[in-house]
Amino acid sequence: MIGAWHRFRNLSGGQRRDFFRALYLLPLAGVVVRMRDFQNLQRSLASHRERKHDTACDSSSHLQEARSAAHMIHAASRYGLARGNCLSRSLALCWLLQRRGIAAELRVGGKKSGDAFEAHAWVEVAGVAVNDGEDVGSRYARFDAQASREMLEGK
Repeated sequence: MIGAWHRFRNLSGGQRRDFFRALYLLPLAGVVVRMRDFQNLQRSLASHRERKHDTACDSSSHLQEARSAAHMIHAASRYGLARGNCLSRSLALCWLLQRRGIAAELRVGGKKSGDAFEAHAWVEVAGVAVNDGEDVGSRYARFDAQASREMLEGK
């Protein structure tokens, strides 16, 4: 635990703020995931995405900032009260980034593993996964909006 405290003390002020924000965003995202259906969740995120995003920064600085925020979300899920799953962690990260004007997109995909179906969520900025390996898009078939709607409606 002392090592974790030393690592925390070495964080920048922005990283500490992200960590504390993540401590309350993770449980909130968990509640939202359980209370809202996927379509409403997508609409809510789309309305945030449609707001004006910062275009003054180049995509490399946005990627760096997004990866740093993803690291703080991960740390908060490890040390905080709410561990969360990939969807709630990705939702919290997406909210955090979109509030900063970074065009973050929540992605959901799936794959078949033997007889089981596995779903996974991640966040992309400028087409690059920021809270997972960059190959996540090749490991999981990404659901598009139409496929997600059909899946939820049981078609």
